[in-house]
Amino acid sequence: MCAQNGIDNEVIVAREFGDDKTLRMVVNYAGSMSDANTVHVSFFNPPNYIACLSPNGRQIVDKIVALLNSVDMDTEIPEDIQDYIWEKAILNAALSAVCAISRKTMKDVMDFPFTLELVEAIIDESVRVAEMEGIELGRKFRRFCIRYLKNAGHHRPSMLIDLENGNRTEIDQLNGKIVEYGRKHCKPTPLNQCVTALVHLLEYTVE
Repeated sequence: MCAQNGIDNEVIVAREFGDDKTLRMVVNYAGSMSDANTVHVSFFNPPNYIACLSPNGRQIVDKIVALLNSVDMDTEIPEDIQDYIWEKAILNAALSAVCAISRKTMKDVMDFPFTLELVEAIIDESVRVAEMEGIELGRKFRRFCIRYLKNAGHHRPSMLIDLENGNRTEIDQLNGKIVEYGRKHCKPTPLNQCVTALVHLLEYTVE
């Protein structure tokens, strides 16, 4: 089951394991390790979503969804998970890279007017690409994004933590994918291209 943030991750996994053995999950909670044995959940915006890539995976999806729901981790099986994959990817692309580059928490970025304006612009640019790809996000998606991200509090996204630990980030599957799909549709994506380049520069610098 592929639960990593980003677009087309399940495609990469399915190349190795096949569609019948590949599941895709969209996780809508975040947390961090308080110590070696304790996870602090920063926020949860239910539900989560799980889908199979082929009908042969439906039985295991049903079991996993039932297990998660039994412990109040509300999870659903959507008709088309791609809409939710893009929704989550745009949320992450809007803020994770800005936090990673600035070394600030989500709340720091969302509370500062200049970076809030940047986040809003990245959302708008990303939504235009998603619409060209036929993704259904709804009329109120932009407002939903801002409310969702403002509720994240002092969470430090995984991209920031990866940079601090000297690890590669998921930038290519987030902002980088939006750039890639923008090129597919001849849609310029200068903001996503900019933050992708800066995160790669930081990855290179810490090596």
